[in-house]
Amino acid sequence: MVRVILGSGAFDWSDTRLTAAVLAVLSISLVAQAANLLMIRAFYAAGNTRIPLYTSLLGALLAIVAAYQFFLFYSSHALFQQSVASLMRLSDVVGSEVLAIALGYAVAVIAQSLILLLALKWSLRVDLTWLIPHAARCIFSGLVGAASAYVALQFLVDGINPDTFVGIFIQGGLAGLIGLTGVVLTYIGLNTPEINEIYSALERRLFKTDVVAPQEDVI
Repeated sequence: MVRVILGSGAFDWSDTRLTAAVLAVLSISLVAQAANLLMIRAFYAAGNTRIPLYTSLLGALLAIVAAYQFFLFYSSHALFQQSVASLMRLSDVVGSEVLAIALGYAVAVIAQSLILLLALKWSLRVDLTWLIPHAARCIFSGLVGAASAYVALQFLVDGINPDTFVGIFIQGGLAGLIGLTGVVLTYIGLNTPEINEIYSALERRLFKTDVVAPQEDVI
């Protein structure tokens, strides 16, 4: 995605790799960000605005502290720096310490999500036992989708020129489509309620049979 959107002009290959690595780290907290929005709305609906406010302030403070501490740790520990740079394929890229900011933010968002979950359980008496099997199904489906996309990138798109816009667009699009297909098929195989709800919603919207007749004017 980074190469297709930004990989042109003065935005060179090193910038592309560094931006993609930051995006990858930020994506770790993507689920937590979505969950935070949902839980904050639940507190607002219950008339409780203090917990979301205090948690958001704590999350912002934690993001600043965590980013600074990760930056200090990353800069002073060469082995950790080499390990992270090798994992994110940034061994020869200058400026990889910017990953500390993304990592600090991701940790803060996940911590905020966990705090909101506990507050939701204690203050609103919400049963959270269903989250464990649900999370297990989601993680497994995500792993299958990631593996499918990786296999597609390694084998199915071999021979496509990655140095052109069209080539990299085809690579990313095809790998993303196959990865998404792997996720959907896994959800269907596990018979998860989410896929049934999505199918029902699409069916209602795409195959409407009820026709609303116009009302007659009343004189």
